[in-house]
Amino acid sequence: MSSDSHRKRRRTGWQRLRVYFRRCRITVLVLLLVLVCAGAYLNQIGLPGFVKRPVLENLRARGVDVQFSRLRLRWYRGIVADDVRVVGTNATTLPRFSARSADVQLDYAALVHLKAEVRGITLRGGNVVWNLGGTNEPARELSLTNLTGTLRFLPDDEWRLDHLQADFAGAHFQATGQIFNASALREWPVFHGQGKRPSRGAAARLRAFHDLLQQIHFIRPPEFELRLTGDAKDPESFGGALSLNAAGALTPWGELQNGVLLAQLLPAQTNAPHAAELSLVAERASTRWAALRNLNFDLNVARFMDDTNRLRCWCTLQAGEVKTEWASAGSLRAHADWIQSQTNAVPVAGEIDLHGENMTSRWAKTGSGSAVVHFRPASNNIPPDPALGPWSKLLPYALEVTAALTNATVHDIALPQLGVALQWEAPGVTLSNLQVRLPQGGFAARATANVQSRRLEFAGQTHFDLRQLDPVLTEKSRAWLDHFTLHQPPALELAGHLTLPAWTNRTPDWRGEVQPGIVLAGSVQVTNAAYRGISALTAVTHLTYSNRVWHLPDLALTRPEGTLLVNLQSDEISHDFNIKLRGPFDPRLLQDQLGEKGRRGLAYLEYTTAPQLDVEVLGRWYDHDRLAARGQVTWTNFSFRAQHADWLEASLDYTNKVLNVIHPLVRRGTERAEADGLRFDFANNRAYLTNGFSDTDPMVIATAIGPKTAAAVEHYQFLKPPVARVHGVIPLKGEADADLHFDLEGGPFRWLRFNLPHIAGHIDWAHESVTLTNITAAFYGGQARGDAWFDVHEHDRTPFRFAVAITNTDLHALMVDLHSPTNRLEGALSGTLVITNAETHDFHSWNGHGEASLLNGLIWDTPVFGIMSSVMNSVVPGIGNSRASEARGTYTITNSVIYTKDLDIRASAMRLQYAGTVDFGMRIDARVQAELLRDTWFFGRLMSTALWPVSKLFEYRVTGTLANPKAEPIYFLPRMFLAPLHPMKSLKEMMQEPNSDTNAPVFEPLEP
Repeated sequence: MSSDSHRKRRRTGWQRLRVYFRRCRITVLVLLLVLVCAGAYLNQIGLPGFVKRPVLENLRARGVDVQFSRLRLRWYRGIVADDVRVVGTNATTLPRFSARSADVQLDYAALVHLKAEVRGITLRGGNVVWNLGGTNEPARELSLTNLTGTLRFLPDDEWRLDHLQADFAGAHFQATGQIFNASALREWPVFHGQGKRPSRGAAARLRAFHDLLQQIHFIRPPEFELRLTGDAKDPESFGGALSLNAAGALTPWGELQNGVLLAQLLPAQTNAPHAAELSLVAERASTRWAALRNLNFDLNVARFMDDTNRLRCWCTLQAGEVKTEWASAGSLRAHADWIQSQTNAVPVAGEIDLHGENMTSRWAKTGSGSAVVHFRPASNNIPPDPALGPWSKLLPYALEVTAALTNATVHDIALPQLGVALQWEAPGVTLSNLQVRLPQGGFAARATANVQSRRLEFAGQTHFDLRQLDPVLTEKSRAWLDHFTLHQPPALELAGHLTLPAWTNRTPDWRGEVQPGIVLAGSVQVTNAAYRGISALTAVTHLTYSNRVWHLPDLALTRPEGTLLVNLQSDEISHDFNIKLRGPFDPRLLQDQLGEKGRRGLAYLEYTTAPQLDVEVLGRWYDHDRLAARGQVTWTNFSFRAQHADWLEASLDYTNKVLNVIHPLVRRGTERAEADGLRFDFANNRAYLTNGFSDTDPMVIATAIGPKTAAAVEHYQFLKPPVARVHGVIPLKGEADADLHFDLEGGPFRWLRFNLPHIAGHIDWAHESVTLTNITAAFYGGQARGDAWFDVHEHDRTPFRFAVAITNTDLHALMVDLHSPTNRLEGALSGTLVITNAETHDFHSWNGHGEASLLNGLIWDTPVFGIMSSVMNSVVPGIGNSRASEARGTYTITNSVIYTKDLDIRASAMRLQYAGTVDFGMRIDARVQAELLRDTWFFGRLMSTALWPVSKLFEYRVTGTLANPKAEPIYFLPRMFLAPLHPMKSLKEMMQEPNSDTNAPVFEPLEP
């Protein structure tokens, strides 16, 4: 019973368990069916309104005012909202947000308490579209597509954005963010623009931004990543970072390769303002202005704590290589620090620092260069003025610029160092320090300009070789510098001012407008320099320039011979110049300015002291016809062609190619040569001498003139300088215009073998002839007078004629010079010689006539007369040596042959009569007849008549030369007739050869 009861109880328990299990299974299945049906409903139909409304209200409470078509339940996604859009963004003027779906994450713990708490939203297929099309303009829109991401709502009104992704303008975006007090976003003005149209300027900028995006093309989609955090109640608390990585991009500004952009927004803090940072790194970047390699750009922006309208910005740009259309650099570094107003694109104040290496351009290249620019608001409030042109844009600012270059080359000019400092504050700009160092020397300058008056004032110092500027000089300037030889750079100090052309004049006439107003003042110092061969140890001067007139008032040229003072004034407009010279001037300095003849002439000069000048020269550059000069010159101790002079002085006056030498005076010892004036007319090649006077040795003057002149007058020797007076016209070229007149007096005088104690006369050199008149001389105890004429028209032949007369000449004294100091000739000789026609080149062309007489003479020592002396002595001893009381005869000259037919020599016991010829070769052919006792007193003529047959016996023919005559009797009978009178002598003579020498002395004929 007990066991049965026990089994019965066990069976009843299992039955109950199975009943409960079936009931539970049915319940579960029913619940599952209900859940499946509810899930299917919620998935397809959506959540009912009583569930949807709390969700929307919760989102709206969190600041997200959205609408969606339905709220469904997805098994693997949870609650999903379809066709999501933001309320209030449907206006055509604002962006429109929509999403295909959004996963709504609810707080299930709150659901237990029947509260709809949204913890997050995951967007899927979102889009943001901003229609920018204007009236009558093509459609434009900005859009974000494929927008996905999760927005989580955390406690304390915190939003967190996770893995937001979107596509925009061909780029892929990723974003994360965190916002505190997020519900305050609804108060931002951007979300209150329903029905409000943006300003025209903003709309235009957005359309321009859209058009710009259309022009940007990426090689492949770049990657954007954005991180953002902040407090919605304080927009300045927002901070974040943006990064962009692009393999390559083509933009309207240029091309970018392998670029990385990093941007960071730093939130404002207690002790730090709101700030932003931007960093760009690119392997290569190129624009229409420049191409860069290894670009590194950093930009920082910070807002001032006490001025929210102003930003402090600083940036740094570095590039390994920079190339532009006009320049390039091996490396470039730029740093800028400035204050920016948010209402004006122009910076308020700041500083820019630039530095480059290995920079080149079409004009220059440099090893390194740097520049620093400071700018700030101007303290002077000057209203804009259109007349200031580009300066008007700088009126609100004050600038300070410093720049430096090292190892630069500008137009092939080497500049080891260059530095400049510039300041600007309206209305003035100041170049406070320009320093340029060249390989040899350098220069420094400073300048100030008033942009209102356009007045520029400047000053500078230079000390460099000007030939270093050859590459930038004109051909004319280089040719001018070629005349200079500089062993050391010249030192120049210069200051001045000018008025610049109007700033609005883009093509000013610098020469016509600016140059007339240039005013300069300064000084120049040069050491060891030369100009056109004119050298100086030092050259120092002040200079001025005004009204286009240069003035060097005190140029001092120091040379070994002394210091030459020069006052130079030159007018650039008229090209007129005025030069005053005072001091020693070495003529050899002009050798490079002269031709070959001039240099040869200078070579004949020898001197230890240079001439002293006090001269003023006036004229016009490049117009030699306008040259004029006046002044004085003195010179001591100089020689020309080895002819020494102790002193020279003269006053000079030159104009219109005429040089007047006034009162020239040359002294050498006690001798002098002077004139009232000497005028050189270079246009007509004439010189005019007025009242010339000289007591100088003529040989000195002739030697100074030249060797040909010296050779021409070397036979005319004054043992004591004569007195000469001269005036007339001297031809400077040829002899046709000569009209020169001399009065000459002096002695002793020597010509050939003639020695005269005194000679005087008048010489006329007129046209192409030389005439000598009133020539008088003391002639060996007597007097000589004569005249002569020479035709110098042709140099190879000179026709001439002359006439000379001598009286009472001591024959013995004359023959001392002509023959022998021991001659035994005596008598007083008189006569005339007239040459009517002759030529210097032809010794056989002489024609003329003359006569001669001798009183109380002994002539038998002369061979031609002595030959008859021996004949007469053979008849009557001693009769052939008797003194001739008189000898007289006339002669004619034909073709240089002298002919006489009446030479009559009278002695106390005989008379000799000669008739015949003698030529200029001293060859004689004459007939001589001796008459015995012809001139015996009272009975002479009777006896001569009675002895006529005997006289025929003494008629001889004389041949040979004057120095060695040969006499042969005309008749042979005289020799035999005289033999009885002197048998031994006659026999001896008969045995001699007819041409044997006589006992008479040898006669040396006079040189022609």
